[in-house]
Amino acid sequence: MSRAVIEVFVRLHEQGLIYRGKRSSTGIRCSARPYRTSKWTREEEGKIWEIRYPLEDASGSVVVVTTRPETMLGDVAVAVNRGTALHEARRQARATALTGRTIPVIADDYVDPEFGTGCVKITPAHDFNDYAVGQRHKLPQISVMTLEARMNETRRTLIVAWTVRGAQAIVADLKSQNLLVSEKPYKLRVPRSAAPM
Repeated sequence: MSRAVIEVFVRLHEQGLIYRGKRSSTGIRCSARPYRTSKWTREEEGKIWEIRYPLEDASGSVVVVTTRPETMLGDVAVAVNRGTALHEARRQARATALTGRTIPVIADDYVDPEFGTGCVKITPAHDFNDYAVGQRHKLPQISVMTLEARMNETRRTLIVAWTVRGAQAIVADLKSQNLLVSEKPYKLRVPRSAAPM
C-alpha cells in the first residue's frame, strides 16, 4: 500500500499536478472526502473542550468550543455569527499565553450560534471549513506541525502522535493558566480512509 502511494505521488508530481502548499489537504486527500459522509465515517468517543480567550482590552473573555485543542497554536481568529455584539464591538481576542498572538474576532455565517458557545476558533491550515473562512477573510495560515511531524517552534517538541500527546500537553497548559472552562465527553464522527475490516 505504501509503495502504491509513493508511486502515485511521484507520477502526479512528474505531471505537474501536485505541489506543496499550506492547505490542510492534497488533491489525493480531497478525493477521499466522500468517506466523510459514507458508511466508513464512524462515531467514536472523544472529548470537547471550552477554552477561554482573554480579550486584549481586559474587559472579559471569549469562550470557544473545540474538539482539537492541539491546533490552537495555529489559531488566527475567533469567529462568531454575524450581528453579535462581540463582533460589533470590534475587539481583539488574545490567543492565550500559549502563543501570545493577538487575533481578531470576525463574523462569518459558518458559525452556528446554537452550537456550543457560539464562538469557534479558526485554524485555516488544519481544517477544511476553517480554510474556507480564512480565504473569505484573508487570514494567514499557520501550521502547527513541522515536516518532521513535530509541534512547531511556537511551543515545544512533541513527536508523531501529536493529536493525542499534543492535545494532552495543550490542555495541561490551559489548566495551569486557568483558561480551561470545561472538558466533556463528546461523540465524534471520524472519517476512515478505508473500509472497516
